[in-house]
Amino acid sequence: MPHCDKSLYEETLKSYWNPQSLPCLVLLGNDLSLYSQRQKDTERKSLVTKFLTFSQQSPLPTPPEDLLNSFNELCVQYLPRTRSRRRSASHQLTPDKSTRHFFTTCKASKVNLTPLSNSPSSVVHVPTSRRIAWKKLPAISPIHRLRLYKQLSKARLTFLVTLTSMAGYALCPESEGGGGVQHEVSTLLSTASGVALCSASANAFNQMLEVPLDAQMARTRIRPLCTRLLSPLHAVVFGVVAGVAGVGVLSYGVNNTSATLGAANILLYSAVYTPLKRVHIVNTWVGSLVGAIPPLIGWAASCGGELGDLNNFKRTAALSALPYVLYTWQFPHFNSLAHLLRPQYAACGYKMLSVTNPLKNSIVSTRHALFMLPLTAILFPWSGLTTWGFSYTSTLLNAPFAWLSLMFYREIKANRPGDKAARRLFHASLIHLPLTLVLAMYHKRSSNHIDNYIGGASGTSRSI
Repeated sequence: MPHCDKSLYEETLKSYWNPQSLPCLVLLGNDLSLYSQRQKDTERKSLVTKFLTFSQQSPLPTPPEDLLNSFNELCVQYLPRTRSRRRSASHQLTPDKSTRHFFTTCKASKVNLTPLSNSPSSVVHVPTSRRIAWKKLPAISPIHRLRLYKQLSKARLTFLVTLTSMAGYALCPESEGGGGVQHEVSTLLSTASGVALCSASANAFNQMLEVPLDAQMARTRIRPLCTRLLSPLHAVVFGVVAGVAGVGVLSYGVNNTSATLGAANILLYSAVYTPLKRVHIVNTWVGSLVGAIPPLIGWAASCGGELGDLNNFKRTAALSALPYVLYTWQFPHFNSLAHLLRPQYAACGYKMLSVTNPLKNSIVSTRHALFMLPLTAILFPWSGLTTWGFSYTSTLLNAPFAWLSLMFYREIKANRPGDKAARRLFHASLIHLPLTLVLAMYHKRSSNHIDNYIGGASGTSRSI
């Protein structure tokens, strides 16, 4: 359990806290005494404190210098045989008043502690052989810097967000018209570039706010801010410039409605969703709202910013059909990924449903995967977005997706790890969304965009 949160150690000790199971427990992780001293643990009822009173630590060999950041505090902690028998015989696992915790009876000057941070003040009393190995960063070339900005903007996620906005633009049955093919291409390119810049800005702010947490996760510790290849000032400047440029492109090249939605999405993702991840599990639902807004940006760009009469139920259903799909798809996609990353999320202190309640996490994923079936098979054709042929083809795509989500739920329900089922569901979700968008555009009932293209081409031929 390297670099796990103290609460996870508490839960582990609680599950083994009996005379029969505790002697069999062997912890491979950070020295628990460091947790107690760093967090000023003075509670006599803390299981970590109690375990420290009669446990024994065996530190692991000093790792190489390039691995000191990750393995500088690992040790094996266990209950010695002689002590475990004495404790088991007395059935008393709670230390009495005469046996206090080590750090309550010894002076801090008599012990050498290995810190968890890299700050210079925390390594003053660390032995020279255990100090963090610092090295000078190499010079960054312009091409390398562009690659770092690509990582800062999460290029693959930005591409997927831009794709969903383009799907909203294409599925809108109405278009602004009046400008022919030239106006259509200009609006389409402005929408794509504006959404991409807004997404890059939100992702940059997200990474800048989560540097201390990303550095603790194997999946994210290679990001440019964690490796210090880019400074936080770089991230802030990049985020501000990309955000202002994205909103400006949407306002000048598209319309004010699309620009407002783009600015709102930046704020919702960076100022609400990002800090909420360490506060409450509702962050997943807020993140799903963030994913549902880009199709609305594309729809508003297509219809000239006029969303029309929202009192018309059928028109409202057509407007919200694709955002509903994006919102619903987020749960099977993210919950399966969160299940695979639950140890890392727990170590960083993220409030994720996969950490607090894995069974409910799988139930939410399955519920939304099943809801995808009537959403695409009925709402899309009924609202007039697609023909009824989309009802059959989308069912052929959504039924296996729902089955994989149901298998994920059954694995967790049976108290099995469920990692294989979660991995299959996550990989399927990466294919499911693009195919759903392509099928929806293939089965589209009508398109004013095609009429504009034809009108623009005929007008050009007449002028020639």
